[in-house]
Amino acid sequence: MRFLIKSGTCWLGSRYNICMTLFGTDQSKWQADTVTEGDFIILKATEGAGYVDSSCDTKYQMNKAAGKLLGVYHFARPDLNDAISEAKFFVENIRGYLNEAILALDWEQPGTQNNVDWAKAWLDEVYKLTGVKPLIYMSASVVIAYDWSEVANADYGLWIAGYPDLRSSWDLPEFHYSTGAWKFYALWQFTNSHGSLDRDVFMGDKRAWRLYAKVYEKRIETPEKAELLVERELLDFDKPKKEPKLKQNKDAKKETQVEVKQKAKPEKRAASNDDNKNSKTKQKKTAGRLTSVEGVSGESIKSENGEEYYVIESGDTLSMISLRFHTDIMTLCIWNGIMDPDLIYAGDKIRVK
Repeated sequence: MRFLIKSGTCWLGSRYNICMTLFGTDQSKWQADTVTEGDFIILKATEGAGYVDSSCDTKYQMNKAAGKLLGVYHFARPDLNDAISEAKFFVENIRGYLNEAILALDWEQPGTQNNVDWAKAWLDEVYKLTGVKPLIYMSASVVIAYDWSEVANADYGLWIAGYPDLRSSWDLPEFHYSTGAWKFYALWQFTNSHGSLDRDVFMGDKRAWRLYAKVYEKRIETPEKAELLVERELLDFDKPKKEPKLKQNKDAKKETQVEVKQKAKPEKRAASNDDNKNSKTKQKKTAGRLTSVEGVSGESIKSENGEEYYVIESGDTLSMISLRFHTDIMTLCIWNGIMDPDLIYAGDKIRVK
């Protein structure tokens, strides 16, 4: 995703600075089953349309238990299979990792410009099936060998491989490669220790990593399901909640009240600035929102530079807003400096395009 620009030792987002990088490794069955010494680990999960890395889940669970950030990748074989079958095979085998791990396509196939279409088809299919936009891994030479503009413009982030020297340390060398069609890169594999460990740097913090993996997002497999989810969430939100029956004695009553607070569902909707309005007014406003397919009724505001902004209304969620304006939650968070996707406020104006 295109949201980081290097400036000195910091990486600048659209509205806030990230002066932090994360280090980690990418591994396959050729490395021992251990917890990575870095912040994250990206594991080979599948290859082609029939191979599953036997070490993937063992390493994944070990590193998950150790609190490491996670990623899984697919090794492309366009010489053997079509993109759609490989994408479906990958998703079938990593469903248990969705909304925990960054997804990536390992692109190491020499070929022609036609292979760019293959990669784009794979990325699109995985995005359609998971709601998560994968990164694409390639060497620095491949970045400039072909026209990757369609992939970059579709907001599939770049994981670039380039080794200025043969170091085997975590000291980060100078980056002097072209990112081609991408304005920025998300990950850089900066050393290959001859079968030992591939070391990588991620240009962001843990929050940014989780946004790539859509840790905060519910799984939505199709646009139709997304629309149904929006309507169901709206209906459930405005449905009167049944109050639990409290026991008569004082101690039991206190205990039950504590339980109610603990069981309160985390709410992703915009906090209302109008809590004192009567229930009839709220019901009327909500009914109006339901006439919109996306569940968001307000109009966007266009600025002179072509950007569009939207004023959040009570009851909105980032998921609803992203559906209406054909973007995704991570992009909205980056554009608007939203630290917690579950916490937005009615009345705030946010960029949506």
